[in-house]
Parts: sequence; structure tokens; C-alpha cells
Amino acid sequence: MKTFSKELWKKFMILIFIFITGYGIFIYSIWGYFVKQSKKDIVITENFIINELKEPEHQNIEEFVNLALRESPKINELYIILVHNNVEYKEEGTPDIQIIESADRMQEIGHEDFFLSTKRIEGLNDEEIVLTIIRGMSREKYFMKKILKISAGIIFVFCGAAVFISKSFYRKVVPQLKKLEEATNKINLTSFEADIEKSSFFVEFSKILSSYEKMLNRLENQASVQIDFINNASHELKTPIFIIGSYVDLLKRWGGKDRKISKEAIESIYGEVKNMEILIEKLLFLAKQDKIDIVKEEIEIGELIEEIIKEMEIIYPNQSINYSETSFHVNSDRALLKHLIKNIVDNAIVYGDGKAVDIFLCCESNVTIKVQDRGAGISKEDQSRIFDKFYRAEQSRNRNLGGHGLGLSIVKSIADILKLDISFTSEIGAGTTVEITLPVN
Repeated sequence: MKTFSKELWKKFMILIFIFITGYGIFIYSIWGYFVKQSKKDIVITENFIINELKEPEHQNIEEFVNLALRESPKINELYIILVHNNVEYKEEGTPDIQIIESADRMQEIGHEDFFLSTKRIEGLNDEEIVLTIIRGMSREKYFMKKILKISAGIIFVFCGAAVFISKSFYRKVVPQLKKLEEATNKINLTSFEADIEKSSFFVEFSKILSSYEKMLNRLENQASVQIDFINNASHELKTPIFIIGSYVDLLKRWGGKDRKISKEAIESIYGEVKNMEILIEKLLFLAKQDKIDIVKEEIEIGELIEEIIKEMEIIYPNQSINYSETSFHVNSDRALLKHLIKNIVDNAIVYGDGKAVDIFLCCESNVTIKVQDRGAGISKEDQSRIFDKFYRAEQSRNRNLGGHGLGLSIVKSIADILKLDISFTSEIGAGTTVEITLPVN
């Protein structure tokens, strides 16, 4: 597995290698230019002397040598040697170099210490002259040594600075990584808090930490939903399962002997199963509410309410529901809106003491749906908690009333999803009124 320090060191070494390689190519290019220029100097001087030798007035060797040495191009460390009739002519200071005569080939002496060219040419009454031109490279080599010394110092300083910067950077990065590691080690299914001070971090690390915290929040929400579902299901299913078990035990003991007991037990078991079915449906809705897709369409709200009333009359055949037909159109998700209104109406019936439930539909700037029951009402102490999951007001805790304390929680969830306004008023002994406000088309 890779470590940050090793990877940083590897990248640093690659950077140094690239720098040194590039610098070596640069130095080599400069020396190559010097060599090329020196050979060019030899060729220029050689051509000058050959052309001068062809002039008719240059038939005296001494005059020609003086002319050649005096008028040839003045180039540092360039020396001319002429040999005529075994007599060597050269200027003072010419280096003593063993010359190997060779035509049409530039010779290299030492490790590019000198370059020379030797040619046999005709001149001075068709007599042969050996022309040798030497170009020394001591100045160029001195210059290159200076460059290399300065460069070595620069490279040393650069490497030292790079090592210092990389270590300094590493010392700043590692503590931040350790803080992140410590924060993640503290996280578990019961604690997703990761309050990390980001002002001291690099901008890039701060962005990573922000993304990390958002991820933790998403995980916390998902875990919370799962834990809530498990806790809620176990909490609410415990009682009906106990009741069913009790009646099953009753059937085992007396069911075969007493038809009345058998019928009562079967009806009770059936009722509890239906109750569990409704509960599980509500729990599943709350568990998946963040993944619900909203499909908005134009809805005739009056028809939707009438549809809900017909379904409620099947479930509660003795329940009176008052509603005057009215027609308004809204734009919303039909299934979710129906679920919301149905839960409010069901809640009004369950806690309405068997009295009539009134539904009003009116429109001013917005469409308002009012559902009013004439039940026991809700105290001011309980009103702040009626949207909490599994919460039931004290006077409604009797299981004979039914319900699981999830209806209004689902209503609040749907209202948040559809971005609807929902409010209620309640008075002890006078009942409760719930209002839903929707934008009108």
C-alpha cells in the first residue's frame, strides 16, 4: 500500500531527475554550439587562405605568410601553420601539437582540447604547401567549468530548498490527515458528529472535509431512518403480536370447546393483523420518504376529496362525513396529496368520538382544505408534539381508539415534500380543525 510520504518523495525525485536531465541537455547543447562554431572558424580561415593563395601577386612565400598571418580573421586561439619545402611557418605562441596529416577530415586533439584541419594545396609556382589550422578550446572549457560550478551550487541550493519545502509541507499535511483519521475513528452508528475546525487546513483539504461531513450527514440520515424503522416497528408491533399470541393460546385451550371464544379470538386476531398491516405500510412510507419521486399534474381537488370520502365510508360505514361539492384545480402529486388528506380525515374519524366530520373547500388567493372533527380536542401542552412519530395526546392513548401515532407524522412529511402549508387549531371538548393550503392554478 502506498504511503503519502513515499509518494511525495518519489515525485520529488522524479522532479529532480527531470530538472537535472533538462539541465544536462542544456549544457550539452551549449558545448555543442561552441564545438560547431570552432569548426566553422577553421573552415572560414581555411577558405580565406586558399583564396588568397590564388592571387597572382602572392608568389613569394615570406610575403604570403606575412599576409596570411596578418590579414586572416582574428579569432581567439586560432593558429595558422604553413609548411613549404620542409620549412614551417607559424606565428609565435602556436601550441606544439603533433599533426597527423589527413585530407578533408577535422581532427580532435585530447578531449576536445583542440580542433585542427590539415590540407595540401597548390600555390607559389605550383609548389605544394601544407596548410594547418588549429583552434584551441581552452576559453570555452573555462567558461563551461564556470557554468558547471555555478550550476552545481544552484542545484545544491535548489535541492536543499526543495527538501526543506517538501518536509515543511509534509509536516503540515500529516497532522491534518491524523486529525481526519481520529475523527473517522470516533464515528459509529450512534455518533456521526465530526465537528472539525477547517480554518487551519489547506483550501483543498477544507473542501474534502466539507464533502466528508456532507457524506457523514447523509450516512447519519440513512442510519437514523433505518434505526427509527427498526425501533418503531419493534415498539408498535410488540403489543399486537402479544395480543395475537394471547388469543392463539386461548384458541389452543378453549377454541375447540367454545365457538363463541373461537369467533371472538379469530375476529380479534384478524383485527390485529389488519392493524399491523396498516402500521407496516405507514412505517415503510416514513422509511422511504427521501426517495419518493414527485410527479406533479393538474388535479381537480373536489373530485379527489369525494374519492377519499367514498373510501372512508367503506372503512367506517357508520361514520358521517359532511362535504359540499366544490371544484378547484391545483398542480401537485396526486398520490401523495391523496395520502395526506386521507390521513387527516382518518385521524379526524378515529379521534372524533363517532361524531360527524366536516370537510370544507374554499379558495381566495390559495386553495384551502379544512377538516374539522368534534372530538375531545388537544391540550396546548400536546399541540406542540402532535406531528412527532408515535405521539398520541393523553386523552387518546386508549388502544380502543386505534391509530399508531403515525398519521400526522406522515402528513407533516408529505407537506414538507410537496411544500404545502399545514396548520391546526384545537380546543379541549370542542374538537380539532386542520387546514391545508395549496397554490391554485
